[in-house]
Formats: sequence, C-alpha cells, structure tokens
Amino acid sequence: MLFRSTDDDSHRYEELLQSVVGEMKGAPLDRTRLNHALAELYALDWFETIDYQLIERGNETGLLFHFKRKSWGPNYVRIGVNLEDDFAGNSRYNLAGRLIMTEVNRLGAEWTTDAQIGDQPKLASEFYQPLSVGHPYFVAPHFDFGMRNLEVLDNNQQIAKYRVRQLQGGLDVGRELATWGELRMGIQRGTGSSRVLIGDPTLPSERYRTGGYFTRFAYDSLDNVYFPKRGQQLTVQWNAEREDIGADRNLNKVY
Repeated sequence: MLFRSTDDDSHRYEELLQSVVGEMKGAPLDRTRLNHALAELYALDWFETIDYQLIERGNETGLLFHFKRKSWGPNYVRIGVNLEDDFAGNSRYNLAGRLIMTEVNRLGAEWTTDAQIGDQPKLASEFYQPLSVGHPYFVAPHFDFGMRNLEVLDNNQQIAKYRVRQLQGGLDVGRELATWGELRMGIQRGTGSSRVLIGDPTLPSERYRTGGYFTRFAYDSLDNVYFPKRGQQLTVQWNAEREDIGADRNLNKVY
C-alpha cells in the first residue's frame, strides 16, 4: 500500500503522517487500524478535517490523504472571568487569559502561557517539546508565579488572613499514552513567603522553600472538554519534597 498526500497543507504534514501510518505500508488495508491512527492525528487538535481515499496507479494501490488545517490557528487566545460574592460584604473576582501557540517548530512543540489578574494574580508558562515527529516522548520546562489568600480559622471564626506568594520552576519528562492518557515525572524548585493581610500584625510572617520530584499519571476518556456526556477522568500524583533539592523538609504526598 502506497501513501500520498495532496496540496501544500497536506505535504506539510507528510512526515507526521508517515510516523503514524508508516508501519502499515506494504500490508493489506486495515480500516480499523487506519481509523485509529487518524484519530491520534485528529487528537492533536490541529485539523478541521482529515480525509483519505483509495487510489490505484499501475499495479499499486495506495491512499491519498488530505489535511485541512484549522482556519483559526495555529495560535489561540482564551478568556475567562470568575466572580464570587457571599452576600455579606465579601466579593472576589479574577480575569484570566490563556495564549496557546501550536506548531512552534517542526516537531510540533506547543507553548502555553496563562495570566490572571484579580484576587489571585498568576503568571505561568510551559513549553511542551516532543522529542521526535509523531512519537510520544516529550520534555516540558515550566514556571509559575502566583499570589493567593489563606484564611486562619479558630472554631470556624476567621482570626487572620495571610497573603501567600510563590514562585516555582521545573523540568518535566513524559510519555503520551495514545489519545487517553499521559505519564509525566519531573523535578521542581520554588520559593514562597506569607504575610498578614488582615489580623494581628504581630502574627509571624514566613519564608519557605520547596523542591523535589513528582510523578503523575492522567487518564481521560471524556468525549468533550467542556460539556462531557460520557467517559472517565482520573489523575494520580506523588510529590516528594526533598531537602537535598532545596526544600525546607522531607515530605511525601499522594493525591
């Protein structure tokens, strides 16, 4: 079985196509296997459509592919607003934005940056770099900076509110598991501080350091990101804070 692609858009992704369906070359057409391979390509969320048709040239039979790239990419911006009010004089708001830059290089790297202003300001960025075309292994350096409020309670009564500030960076390595999951591990370090925002000003402020390893397994078979009707989702993570990486104490946590 031969593989061919048409038009400039499809030629652009020929290397990616060969990496996914190349093992089928020279074998009888297996539509189930082919559709599964094309589902992996479609899961990249780069394309509006992926079509193919059988062709014959002389004594050879092959497939002609056509890729239609999303007309609104390859970079995307998403905006969100969060408002909270307890009807007792306390209200919160956050305005968030996400910039997603896809196909940053020929290997299909993706750069995601989140920014948020309001009660919990935040700035975070991750550069997701596959190690080869069409293969599941990747590296992902990242950092995040954020601030949040932490309430201190005594018998369900607030006695103080702290403002917590944290900066953290790390490097992850991992493997995509087809279209349904991901296995990721990495090392990260960070610093943070807290100060009294509301309450007794003599209460102690604190500076702290974090550092250690983590391993995370994620499973996701939901049929829609925003309004799923069926499927399951599971994430399990182990964090290992270690003093030799820079943390203030040794700590293991699974959640």
